[in-house]
Amino acid sequence: MTGRLIRQNRPRTNPSRVPTEAHGRIEGGKQHCAPATTAILKILLVPPILGSKGVYRRMGVTKADLMPYVNQGSGLIDVNAIVEQLVADGSSLAPPQLRGRVVGHLLQIPGCFRADPDHIAYLPRFRSGATILQPLPQDEPPYDVAPPLIIWLPEVLALWRPSFPKRLPVTVHLKWGPTLNMRWHWDFPEGPIVSRELAEWINTIAEGGHNALEITCLDGLSNTFSIIPTTLEVQDRTEANQVLRSSALEIISHHRRELRPMEIGAELLARGLYHRKPAPLPLLYILFESPLTVQYHFELLSAMPRVSAFLRGALENRTREDAFWAGTYWRDSGGMPMPESMPEQPRPAFTGSYRIDLQLDGYSVRRTVELDAESTFEQLQQAIQDAFDWDDDHLWVFSLVGRPGDSTLGVGPEILDDTWADAADLTLAEAGLELGQKFSYVFDFGARWVVHLKVTARLKGVKTAKPTVVARMGEAPDQYDLGDEDVGWGDE
Repeated sequence: MTGRLIRQNRPRTNPSRVPTEAHGRIEGGKQHCAPATTAILKILLVPPILGSKGVYRRMGVTKADLMPYVNQGSGLIDVNAIVEQLVADGSSLAPPQLRGRVVGHLLQIPGCFRADPDHIAYLPRFRSGATILQPLPQDEPPYDVAPPLIIWLPEVLALWRPSFPKRLPVTVHLKWGPTLNMRWHWDFPEGPIVSRELAEWINTIAEGGHNALEITCLDGLSNTFSIIPTTLEVQDRTEANQVLRSSALEIISHHRRELRPMEIGAELLARGLYHRKPAPLPLLYILFESPLTVQYHFELLSAMPRVSAFLRGALENRTREDAFWAGTYWRDSGGMPMPESMPEQPRPAFTGSYRIDLQLDGYSVRRTVELDAESTFEQLQQAIQDAFDWDDDHLWVFSLVGRPGDSTLGVGPEILDDTWADAADLTLAEAGLELGQKFSYVFDFGARWVVHLKVTARLKGVKTAKPTVVARMGEAPDQYDLGDEDVGWGDE
């Protein structure tokens, strides 16, 4: 017989398939589990057994298990010592995995910040002994308002209130003055309220020639501080400023995101930089010293992008100008004058051509164009229009730094008055485009077509008569194809 197989009803002969006592007993046609099987199921289903110190032997560690380590000592928590103790208590996790959980849980506790790879600082305890220099306003605000008597620095706010959600009263011992119990003010200027007694004391020491205050945390747990009048020029703070600047830049580059100055101040405090003498100058003042290595927009700090020296200088001037007129620098520096910027860099001279890759965002569509270094950005945008077969009937902008559409160093048509440069005047050579540099182009702010550009070659000495598309990949989508939302004239 061919074509199919016929299964015969044969009795089971495989011993491993026949129910035995090892598999349990059979009653009423149902098989019951053996005691050994039941024991295995209990092991798998019963919650892990707690160790001698409340540590889960199977699951590792919880946040509550770490609180005894937080609430003891000076506030500097040794991660390696905790991991060793947990392993000794019977944790079944591997030390690297256990270490990751310990660090993750600690950093979720309010007031805990990373001090170094092996230590976490609990600031409510660790801040004891730290000193931060608070200047009295040295410069007039950029807007026509009466300047306040004092503007608390972001790093001082981190010293006052290290665990941000909590509102603790502040006890302050003034040198040559009374002891004050200060309440917190949440509006501008944020920080402890300047009472009449404190205002009178500040006016008295200012008349005596002092222009700054040394704020020292005497006891972090009781929120007790001392304030001593001083002057900014009385000590050489060069080395302290350099250490603070390098550490702040390391923190900014490590996070790879925009940070508030208060966040950076808290991490600097956790690293022990304010436990040294003499205290450095205000953080923002130090960061704004030339060369400027950070961007400061909308009260947030981020790392300066890697661009040519000319673009870097242009970005520095734009950042300084925006921070000054917005008043954010004056506020976050405690009223310090802005350091002088570097002299304007000469525009680079490059003779030749550029080869630039164009990647249409959201599509597998790429183009490569070549154009002369003396071509303007307006000619580059026309080359992009031709490369994707678009109609030049909407606004557009190039963003040389930041996200697509960012006008910080934006290059666009003259009608966009908030951009950095006019695309009809600025050439590619003048912009100092370097090999490997990336920037973006946004066309039609409603439909928002985004093109990512990258300089893939600088052809020195090669002149290009007109912009040319030298490579294509993928078919460009229709500029006006809106899918189901495409409604013609006269349709309802």
